Amino acid sequence: MKEYLGVAAIIVYDRKLLLMLRDNFARRHPGRWALVGGKLEPGENFDAAIRRELKEEIGIVPEQLVEIAEYAHIDPDAAGKWSKFYFSVLTKDEYDKINKGEEGEKIDFFSIEELADLNPVGLILQNPERLEILKKMITTQKPISGL
Repeated sequence: MKEYLGVAAIIVYDRKLLLMLRDNFARRHPGRWALVGGKLEPGENFDAAIRRELKEEIGIVPEQLVEIAEYAHIDPDAAGKWSKFYFSVLTKDEYDKINKGEEGEKIDFFSIEELADLNPVGLILQNPERLEILKKMITTQKPISGL
């Protein structure tokens, strides 16, 4: 049993959620839409990891990045995984600077209605209760506890 540590960001602009299409080189879930984020590198803490992942995947680190959840869960591929989730509503200036980085096939923003057609992966996007909370965060553009 191997422990993994991960981070992911819920990035919202104009009531739409930013997702990344995982490329075919991804070890897990190639060709599927997911939140931006990834695993911690050795010796790295959660905050440093999310900043690095955002810079690598979307080219920016939003100024208003708030930690909203941390929990342990059982992952079918790797038991004992701890994840931390962050939330940010982008400014127009930040939105204009977003650019797909070195990972993933592409990035895009999706409305709540469009999410159902994407078949996304991830702890939040595949869990009905968490998905409802996520939809409220997208609509209100504010972090909500209970994720």
